[in-house]
Amino acid sequence: MVQGVLHIRKPLEELLQRIRERHDGFTGFTIAPTDTIAKHIAEESWSALKDFASFLKPFKDVTVLLSASEYPTLGVVIPVFHMCTQYAKAAIAASTGFRSTQTIEFAKHVVAKLAEYDGKVRNNVTRIATALDPRTKAFMNGIGIRQAEIESELVAAWDDHDEPLYNRELASDARASGSMHQDKTATTSAMSSLLQLLQAQQPASQSSTTAEKFENEAKRWFEHQPMTFDQTSRNVCMWFKVNKALFPVIAFMARDYMGVTST
Repeated sequence: MVQGVLHIRKPLEELLQRIRERHDGFTGFTIAPTDTIAKHIAEESWSALKDFASFLKPFKDVTVLLSASEYPTLGVVIPVFHMCTQYAKAAIAASTGFRSTQTIEFAKHVVAKLAEYDGKVRNNVTRIATALDPRTKAFMNGIGIRQAEIESELVAAWDDHDEPLYNRELASDARASGSMHQDKTATTSAMSSLLQLLQAQQPASQSSTTAEKFENEAKRWFEHQPMTFDQTSRNVCMWFKVNKALFPVIAFMARDYMGVTST
């Protein structure tokens, strides 16, 4: 909207001039020639409007980034929120750039409003989502998420919720794999049934060592080369599809967090 006003500056100035000069055909407007709104718009006002439009540009980009059409995942919420806050603070402190009083005051209100939402944006879910997203895990230290703390949160989430689901899915996959190779003979069928039974019981017997393995996997995950932030959510999903064998538990947990959009 602000950019639209700047685009029509010339025709708007011509219209106001014709109203002030009482040109024929320009006297029936709601705006009278003597109205304050018909006065000439000073260059200082246009400059202030340009400053305001420049300040708003990154927020427009963020709106597009977080729109449903882009399928924004929860992992980008904290990094984007942090970048918006730092951008507004930098605009206030800058010695050059946004020098109009109106824009600086607006930026201060933006910082205050973002501070109100900080506690709502930075929660356990969004922190874990940030750690599980290959694009954003590299930003954790810079946005106030310590790796040691988030590793503990990941292990806790694994122990409290994801491990039983993961083992259940492994057992289901094992049974499905076994059923595909069943023979129609009675002997082979009996052996397959026994094999399925053993496979169904196997994850439970290994669960005592799964947590330790996941801790190691989590450490490898944070040491692994991250994706660049400009990659799309679709690219992230494809990355997990290709590299699932490297990080099976991370991929399993990330699937749930990738399934919820930040919108």
